[in-house]
Amino acid sequence: MKRIIALILALILLSSSLITASAQVDEEKLLQDYIEYMETTYNSKYEPAPWVGAPGIDKVVESDGVVFFAAHSWHLTLTAGIHIIIGDWFYHNNSIEKPNGLALLVQKDGVIYDLETAYNKGIITDLSPTVEFDGFQGRSVYPIGDADGNHQLNIKDATAIQKHLADMDTELVCEEYRKIIMDSNMDEEINIKDATFIQKKLANLK
Repeated sequence: MKRIIALILALILLSSSLITASAQVDEEKLLQDYIEYMETTYNSKYEPAPWVGAPGIDKVVESDGVVFFAAHSWHLTLTAGIHIIIGDWFYHNNSIEKPNGLALLVQKDGVIYDLETAYNKGIITDLSPTVEFDGFQGRSVYPIGDADGNHQLNIKDATAIQKHLADMDTELVCEEYRKIIMDSNMDEEINIKDATFIQKKLANLK
């Protein structure tokens, strides 16, 4: 009986090590795909040099067969922080590495795209997995309308906007992005229409 238990434990340990090894191999393959993507897209051959940092995959999130990942290239040109709206999501990066933009990318069916291109071309439709990158290496990720800044869109956000307009104390998303994120209907104004827009959206009404 003890031998059987020992054998089972050994098999469990072996399978765990195989899973870990497979994950490592997958990330290495992703890195090679990423280097090829950068070389092809930006016509910039990667040539390792002691004074240039090597490209790397910084974080990976997989959802429904789509791989979302943060990465850095061998390009050294940096620019100041940037924010952008993709679909119904707000993205900010404190510093970006050209030509990567947000340095958030997508791989689907073996093909790599930058996040904005993947969404605009309809290659992906669900951006919610990207919230996992919030707070990672200077990034901020919020759904538009997330008035209370908890990275979710729900009825509490409509209430937060109403309280804000009535000068009542309420928890709000950070002031730096407030005017953009609380403008849920994107008309460049924060008013009761934004609270109504959220309510209708949650109820699947137009």
